[in-house]
Amino acid sequence: YLSVLAVALGGHAYLRSNYAALFMVTLPHYWMFGRTPRASMGFLGLATVGTLAGSVLRQDGWTVEFFSETVVSTLIVVAVGALIGLWAHSVVAQSTERARLIVELEQTQAQLSEAHQRQGAADERERLAREIHDTLAQGFASIIVLAEAARAGHEADTARSAQQLRSIESTARENLAEARELVGSAHRPGQVAAGSVAQTLRRTL
Repeated sequence: YLSVLAVALGGHAYLRSNYAALFMVTLPHYWMFGRTPRASMGFLGLATVGTLAGSVLRQDGWTVEFFSETVVSTLIVVAVGALIGLWAHSVVAQSTERARLIVELEQTQAQLSEAHQRQGAADERERLAREIHDTLAQGFASIIVLAEAARAGHEADTARSAQQLRSIESTARENLAEARELVGSAHRPGQVAAGSVAQTLRRTL
């Protein structure tokens, strides 16, 4: 398209004298359709040379009046158009770079958020593991010790065995309550059940 446009401008300058308005109107096309600034400048230079060549051929020669009126004015228009085109291309390039940086920033934020979520899940698993070790595991260990003692002294001392069975029941109930508390605390991490420290110390002792 730009090649045809440059040739058409040269032909129009050769056929008619009022080519300047059409030439000025077509200046933005070289920047809109040129893939790179170098290509845009190349097509603009081709159109300028073709237009001046067609105008010279139409004038049948190179005169001082033609140079002062036509060539100088055309070159001024081309220079202004080139400067505006380069500035617009620079603005578009900066906007594209900003858009790319914004996309990279959003991707980095998403990755950081995902990393925080993974770290939070790992911390929660570690907290639950500590809670289970400090409460439920010790409670089950107490139940095992009490059950062994009750079985060993069942025939010799039935009253003591009954007391140990009651302790087993009490410890199992406490473990059940603490298990429920742990399940509930998964939805509100960082909170400690009221009295859990005292219960753990009492059972351990």
